[in-house]
Amino acid sequence: DFTGGSILEIEYIEERPSNQEIKETISNFRVSF
Repeated sequence: DFTGGSILEIEYIEERPSNQEIKETISNFRVSF
């Protein structure tokens, strides 16, 4: 059983790599320009 806090922690951990990918995508996008 997961509590609301645990679910939020899991979502936060899973989102961290996504945020890094977004930053890299933005950087590459700027470099393209």
